[in-house]
Amino acid sequence: MEDDRNGTEAAADDGEEPMIGPGPAARSRPKRPLQFEQAFLDSLPSANMYEKSYMHRDVVTHVAVSAADFFITGSIDGHLKFWKKKPSGIEFAKHFRSHLGAIEGLAVSVDGLLCCTISSDRSVKIYDVVNYDMMVMMRLPYTPGTVEWVYKHGDVKAKLAISDMNSPYVHVYDAHSGSTEPVISKQVHMAPAKVMKYNHAYDTVVSADTKGVLDYWCPSTLEFPENVVSFNLKSDTNLFDIAKCKTTVSAIEVSPNGKQFSVTSPDRRIRVFWFKTGKLRRVYDESLECIGHSYAMQLFSPVKLQNIPAVYACKATFICWKKNLGSRIALT
Repeated sequence: MEDDRNGTEAAADDGEEPMIGPGPAARSRPKRPLQFEQAFLDSLPSANMYEKSYMHRDVVTHVAVSAADFFITGSIDGHLKFWKKKPSGIEFAKHFRSHLGAIEGLAVSVDGLLCCTISSDRSVKIYDVVNYDMMVMMRLPYTPGTVEWVYKHGDVKAKLAISDMNSPYVHVYDAHSGSTEPVISKQVHMAPAKVMKYNHAYDTVVSADTKGVLDYWCPSTLEFPENVVSFNLKSDTNLFDIAKCKTTVSAIEVSPNGKQFSVTSPDRRIRVFWFKTGKLRRVYDESLECIGHSYAMQLFSPVKLQNIPAVYACKATFICWKKNLGSRIALT
């Protein structure tokens, strides 16, 4: 007792107050350095317009835009998502497990009200875009290759064209009837059709087969539209140019007025055609060779190629680059 009293008196004499409450916080342990931290930081999005990510569980293979302010995305695992366009950004609307396998084709009608997906499991799913509802499900007796809506505003029948992956036949169905019997079927190409695109301005379909040959046909008769175009023989056009280059067609897009259409190919060239004449308007070469030659041209030559057509720009660039490089080597 005397010792405790003496200790308290000693603390009071020193001017120190006794400690009341919890003790001081424990020292924080040093942060363990993260391995490859800089690599993770470098992989973060750094674009000025980046806000948020809209993603699927797997790789997105198809994107289609609807005129009803929607756009639809499909992934390789068979999932389909509907997105509503807003004044600022987009908003998720509905999610469907459309197919058990990968989505092989996605098409949206001209009015933006109907959407269709196909898969290698021979199933066809038709959706009402505005109401986020699946309308019709069909089972085909063949494996579908590509799909496209082939009706315009005011048509009574919502016609859907589906090609056979293993034959050159194209089948047209009435989506509203829900029947698996086609309205009309006919052989359109010499090989299976790979890509189809509907030109609603002229009520004509532009399609390409697996050999790269382009063709026109009317969705009502599946015949060549003689009254729409200004040529009778395809030999008078450039519709064989893609096949001559030994490449195929990846996608076809038609301009809003229907007077032109563009074709992309695996050779990284974009070809623009006039619809009525079938003539080639311009070729945009986006291959690595052309980009490399253009870059070398800027380094070694002051010659400008602004007035040279795009078809010959790469060849002229390479020639000028070789000449200037040879002169530089000779001078050294």
